[in-house]
Amino acid sequence: MYSCWAFFVTYNLVSFVASTTELSSPINLTFSWTNEFCWKLSWSLPASFEEKLNCSPKYQVNLPVPGKVPDSKRTSSTTYETCAGLTGVGNYSVETLCNTNINQPAVHTIAAPKELVSNFQCVFYSYNDMNCSWHQTSQTPDDLQFYYAYPISKTSISNISMCNTYLHTAEKKTGCHLSCNNSFPHDLFIQVNGTVNGSLVRNTFKIDPKSNVKPPAPKVKIRKEGMYLNLSWDHPNIRRPHCWKYLLNYSRCQEPKICIEIDRNSKNILYEPECQFEIQVKAIFNTCGTGESDWSEVELYGKNVWPVDVGAIVIPIAVFIFVILFLCCFMKHRKKLYPKIPQPSLVYKDRTEEQKIVIGSLYVPDEKVELNINLENKPPLSSGIFRPGF
Repeated sequence: MYSCWAFFVTYNLVSFVASTTELSSPINLTFSWTNEFCWKLSWSLPASFEEKLNCSPKYQVNLPVPGKVPDSKRTSSTTYETCAGLTGVGNYSVETLCNTNINQPAVHTIAAPKELVSNFQCVFYSYNDMNCSWHQTSQTPDDLQFYYAYPISKTSISNISMCNTYLHTAEKKTGCHLSCNNSFPHDLFIQVNGTVNGSLVRNTFKIDPKSNVKPPAPKVKIRKEGMYLNLSWDHPNIRRPHCWKYLLNYSRCQEPKICIEIDRNSKNILYEPECQFEIQVKAIFNTCGTGESDWSEVELYGKNVWPVDVGAIVIPIAVFIFVILFLCCFMKHRKKLYPKIPQPSLVYKDRTEEQKIVIGSLYVPDEKVELNINLENKPPLSSGIFRPGF
């Protein structure tokens, strides 16, 4: 039983490997440009392919995507055409599919062209205006030119236009302003080219305008309606209003800011007469693409009014702190404010004493002293007075 099962598995495995190896790889894989932005891959199969396997082959074309998994496309033709940007090195491969079999891919490697510009990006900032910018490199030629076109189909483009308004930095081309009578399409092909060492070199880009949207910052209008403040602003002039959301950032009475997300261009907030409101708004393009505006300027409404009880506490404390600071400052700088007057030197003092003129003492009259003297009457001598000798 076991030997029969092993024989069955081995037989099917050998059959699978045999059928896989019999499938031939495409040959003569070539890459060619059909215009400034579109290119074509073409290949063929060995003449004996259909004789070996009875199937209608299909092909899987693997296109390189920088930093991502290759983009795979399937076709029954031996050519593949598309319009796409081409800047870096890429390995373009084609695989043959027949029933459940797949062969080893045929690979065509395209060497990376010289980098004429770096940090290339385009910013969509209004309904029909866009700015593209770049940094120059050591290989940027003096005759650098900028061209663009719109796709009409997968394999064709509109007439190629040249940039009419270049942006300059230090007299060097570092950008281009694009203007369109109607809204920009979903895709835009751009090429910058120039002469390097006698040869024409080009870098091509495919951009999606809605992937980098940056409208001007909103202008907030404030209106008091009863107990509420009505905040409003205009929708950006890019796509439809439903494509936009908004971040509202506001604070009152110097409290921490409150940030909320809303999907319309107005909002009512409770009004407090004793508070000052600080309000900012940012527009976010997040349902039809990516991008956002800068924050609007801070709009102020009302004034902070401090209650009486708060003032009764804060004002004395503020005065006390001011007095303390004043005294500290005065003690620190008192010597500068009231400098000490220096004493005359001893030499100067001695000379002054030597030059003194001796002046006689002034006459001081004797002080008169008044005394009160009382005289008493002497009593008369008595007749009976003893007289000696008698």
